[in-house]
Amino acid sequence: MSETTADAAAPDAEVVARVRGATKSYPGVTALDHADFEIRAGEVRALLGRNGAGKSTLIRLLAGVETPDEGRIELGGVPFDGGGVRRAAELGVGTVYQELSLVPELSAAENLYLGTWPTGRGRIDYAAMRAGAKEIFGELGVDIASETRVGELPLAQQQLVEIARAFLTRPRLLILDEPTSALAAAEAEAVLEAVTRVASHGVGVIYVSHRLEEIRRVADSVTVMRDGAVVETVPVRGATTDRIVSLMLGDGNGDERAQAPVARITAVKGPPLLSVRDLSVPPKIEDVSFDLRQGRSSGSAG
Repeated sequence: MSETTADAAAPDAEVVARVRGATKSYPGVTALDHADFEIRAGEVRALLGRNGAGKSTLIRLLAGVETPDEGRIELGGVPFDGGGVRRAAELGVGTVYQELSLVPELSAAENLYLGTWPTGRGRIDYAAMRAGAKEIFGELGVDIASETRVGELPLAQQQLVEIARAFLTRPRLLILDEPTSALAAAEAEAVLEAVTRVASHGVGVIYVSHRLEEIRRVADSVTVMRDGAVVETVPVRGATTDRIVSLMLGDGNGDERAQAPVARITAVKGPPLLSVRDLSVPPKIEDVSFDLRQGRSSGSAG
């Protein structure tokens, strides 16, 4: 996969999902405030925003988990007025959430066809299931043996099985909610490649992530949300990280990175209560060193 974003979807490509004026409130909270959104076939759209910005509510509306208090939704040009997750799936929406929903004791092929196993002569057709799994994995560039028990697969490959299961239904729209949040950068590479291949089949992909470096690798465009509203949608090409972060934080100009207040750090004397040196746990941790001293809270970010 290229280091740069994929080519953007054609401007005349089919709109696979459209949201107009969607509002959703819960007691004491307006989670979504007259939001407008649309995505086209073959487009990878990153959905960004701080926690509480409205991202989860928007994708739950598209997936049929929630219904808007106001506004309208169209899926593949068809009004989506309710009917829940099943109706959304009938209209071409597939969703992969952060939490894995696989059965570890079953094979990769069995997990792909979970609840929809092909049958013949009154019994499960395992040969057809393995052949179908091989075909789907091949389309996504996934190197997983269909008969392998899912519990034996690394976490990254389990995530790929989740994506392949959603792709098996041939959706028009695939929603991926933080698919690499539990993966190291090296493990995430295969997931990003699979996302690119999904889009190449004309599927619109909504990609929710906090990892801006991944967004640049996989997305065509970025929709930024803040306080329940869609702030702006911009092409990835030409949009600087400073501008994207500025839109997320709402500093008022959209051009320079908003500066958070920096707390003054006072030196604490005495030996550290905890000292870590050159800690490595491949592939996620490499040469980490830090001290924790009395009266000090230590946080990590990335």
